[in-house]
Amino acid sequence: NVGSSIGISLYPEDGTTVQELINGADIAMYHAKKRGRNRYYWFEPQMENELRFRNELEAGIRRGIVNGEFLPYYEQQIDLDSGKLVGFEMLARWESPEMGVVGPDIFIPIAEEIGVIGEMSEALITRAFEDAKKWDSDLSLSVNISPVQMRDPWFAQKLLKLLVRHNFPANRLDIEITESCLHENVGMVRSMISSLRNQGVKI
Repeated sequence: NVGSSIGISLYPEDGTTVQELINGADIAMYHAKKRGRNRYYWFEPQMENELRFRNELEAGIRRGIVNGEFLPYYEQQIDLDSGKLVGFEMLARWESPEMGVVGPDIFIPIAEEIGVIGEMSEALITRAFEDAKKWDSDLSLSVNISPVQMRDPWFAQKLLKLLVRHNFPANRLDIEITESCLHENVGMVRSMISSLRNQGVKI
């Protein structure tokens, strides 16, 4: 099935040159794709601002990974029966020099789309391993894994290498994945989960 996303710009409101009109139509087309595809949008000036902001976010995320601006934050995990602290869940935050502290609902979807979520996640997990080594040895570290990462057939091996490199016990690591990971390649995901479980990682 072939679909189409269409952007439309209007002369002279949206531009008086061919290039201005094409740019406007192009921006409106990407807006249509972002809103679910197979639809059309007329160009509006705020679309250009949204696109510029998106481009700035993408560039900022790429810089932030290189500069170590993505940091692990930790949320307590409590056993409800005993009230005892049993571990911490790692939550990602972006400490951007330009925008301040940015929540994962903003940067995670973009990092997934532009293909840098694996690199970002590995850097965060590396920091978290070093932090968690200073905790009581009974406390677990829980990490959320993106469905995009589970498309990488080498994901389990990469994670196990990180555990070895940082001398972090596999039985203290909990991996959290969503059901959507299973939709694309159940066999491959099952194999990766088995590899991790065989080494002591909890899923």
